[in-house]
Amino acid sequence: MNGRLIRVKVLVVTSQTPSKVLEIKCTASGVWGLPRTYVRDGEAISSAAARVMVKQLRLEFPLVRAVGIDHAPSTGPDGAPDTLTFVMEGGRVSDDTARYLERAPKSDRRLAPVRWTALDDLAYAPPVVRYAVAMQYTDTLTVAVLTDGLTDMEMCASTAAKGALLNGEARRSS
Repeated sequence: MNGRLIRVKVLVVTSQTPSKVLEIKCTASGVWGLPRTYVRDGEAISSAAARVMVKQLRLEFPLVRAVGIDHAPSTGPDGAPDTLTFVMEGGRVSDDTARYLERAPKSDRRLAPVRWTALDDLAYAPPVVRYAVAMQYTDTLTVAVLTDGLTDMEMCASTAAKGALLNGEARRSS
């Protein structure tokens, strides 16, 4: 490893209205989230995404494009390494496939538990996931690019607010 972890998550939504997002339960931590894995050395991001879908759900999904990227810079020499998180679009599934995925883990213990979560219930999800979900409803090929969970616009606003605060502090102390 070169001090950078690359993580990939796969976003699959139902074709029904309102859409729901596929989540799986991590058997080790008990946490629900998008199907996810780390990219192995020399592995393509799309290959890692395909691998996690086959391993956790025994299904192949067409991985169309990246819909979200988040860069979490290193927290220092003794801290966590840089992490890049890519959210790949896994496509839309029919109601029949959604029901099958929900039942499959009950009949095959090797599969991760599955649930379908309403978009409104994703408030707890990392920002890159929420932005990636929003990208599903645009007609453009826009990719949500974040740094430490913030978009460029949010980073500019945050930097401007910090600058205004520092300027105000500097004026008061002089």
